[in-house]
Amino acid sequence: MAQYGLSIPTWDDWNIIPYAAGREPITWGWLWSFHMDHRIPLPRLLFVALFRLSGGDVRAVMLLNVLLLSGAALLGMLVARQRTGHTRVTDALIPLSLVGIANYANLLSANQIQYISSIALFAVVVYLLMGRPEWFGLSTVAVIGICSICLPLTGSTGLALTIPQIAVLPLAAWQHRERRERSVRLARWLAVLVAVVLVALVAAYNVFGERPDSAVSQPASSIQEMFVTIAQFAAVSFAAPPFSFSTPARLSNSLPGMVTAYFSADWVARTWRLRAVVLLGALGIAVIGLALPVVRRQRPMRQALGALGCLAAVGTLAFAIGYARGSALEQRYITLGAVLLVVTYLCLRLVRHSAATAASWALLMISLVLLPWNVFQAISFGETRRAFEADLVSDIRAGVPVDVLGTRYYEHLWGDPSLATSVLKEMRDDNIGPFASGDLVLNEAPPAVVAEQPLSTAPTSAHNMSLFEDQWSGRGSDSYLLYAVDSPRVAGVRLKYRLSNATSSPALLQVAWSESSAPEFDQPGHAFVRSSARADGQPEEVVAWIDAPVNTLRVTPDNKATSFTLDEIVLLLSSS
Repeated sequence: MAQYGLSIPTWDDWNIIPYAAGREPITWGWLWSFHMDHRIPLPRLLFVALFRLSGGDVRAVMLLNVLLLSGAALLGMLVARQRTGHTRVTDALIPLSLVGIANYANLLSANQIQYISSIALFAVVVYLLMGRPEWFGLSTVAVIGICSICLPLTGSTGLALTIPQIAVLPLAAWQHRERRERSVRLARWLAVLVAVVLVALVAAYNVFGERPDSAVSQPASSIQEMFVTIAQFAAVSFAAPPFSFSTPARLSNSLPGMVTAYFSADWVARTWRLRAVVLLGALGIAVIGLALPVVRRQRPMRQALGALGCLAAVGTLAFAIGYARGSALEQRYITLGAVLLVVTYLCLRLVRHSAATAASWALLMISLVLLPWNVFQAISFGETRRAFEADLVSDIRAGVPVDVLGTRYYEHLWGDPSLATSVLKEMRDDNIGPFASGDLVLNEAPPAVVAEQPLSTAPTSAHNMSLFEDQWSGRGSDSYLLYAVDSPRVAGVRLKYRLSNATSSPALLQVAWSESSAPEFDQPGHAFVRSSARADGQPEEVVAWIDAPVNTLRVTPDNKATSFTLDEIVLLLSSS
């Protein structure tokens, strides 16, 4: 964080910055409102407080994220030691997972206070439920209750992690029904009261009734897709995505070739199923190892209840993510996957069987094998962020129009070019990020356009799209239209279109360009994304600012099945 943390707010930070900077009032309506499918009043308050205390620097929130994850790792280490009386080599898995280098994207993102505050609260619950076999007492139930009630206030992640407590706390009270001590009687009533409050919170959350539409995140479309996402969630515990690969497997006989292959993404993508099988297999060993002695009456239920409740919590989280993120399992989920990994490991530590020991070592070995790869990815990610900051400041000093800056840097800033353009102006107005020093001037003049050149709406070629009359049908993100341009300098391109999909949910329209005859559309800054394009069949117009030589244009209507009619495509020509 010290090396690569930036003072520039990025992505979901911008849902909070207007309130943290004082431009919008902080109200209960905003605190309780949805962000995607999360209600996050507690993370929002933490973000606002730290942002203001630091004078408008999001790195203060990043620092808290590091401290919270470190605290969670420490509590995990204490659980392992207290329950077994000693520390094992395999316990290194706990800090390696929770606060290790694989979490690089979350450690450098202030808005991940949402997930990380959930993890910190859940770590306290895990410590209290698993630190001692006989944990039921007034003070313990009180702290568990406070954390459990706060968890839904950190987002749907916290909601999923706390739902099992609705059953665990009353069940624990029932298991201790014969004890007559006054503190235990109070603990029983408190456990039931907390469960009732949690039921009310779950009802008030109303995820399915008020969940806003998203262009990039859709629920699983089938049971199969949900279980595949659950397996990918298990795999992401060790390393960030990818889960797909484009090149055939090749074995190299030379050491340099092996090193190059190791640091590529392909082998990580090819082995995600293996990682998922190992972790889910370890989870199965933990469940059986904890439940079997209870079934055989070799151990009282109350001694296994805490650990089984923690496993139920991470299982609920896995199923929730499998359903809600059927189309968008991203890098940030590695932190949540680490919770599944660590709780599974802690439960394995309570099982006295060689299978549990072998599973523990297998989990550690996978983490160690991936450690250099994760370090390499983390450094590359950090260097990319530093280069983005330097390039952005350089372009601002050079007077590049803000609309062009939005196109060039939206992938780092927020959402799509229009959103990135607006947040650049907000940074200037609030004197934060690169504008904190006061010596940068943002050029708000529109890009210079000397002429307009209409293109035929008939594409040069189409990929995975079929035409009926004037309407194109696409299958998803690999369906697009290509247009030959061959212009020395294009300021932008204007599209007028009508688009619809089955759910009328916001579309992810993309315009990409290549400067060479061999199309290379994946270069940084060579794509304009309209992340909230209308998908109800009504006309819409958008201008993609380019400011570059263009040989070929690619128009991708949406990342899901869609119908698309292009009514007009016009090049906006630049003078140079």
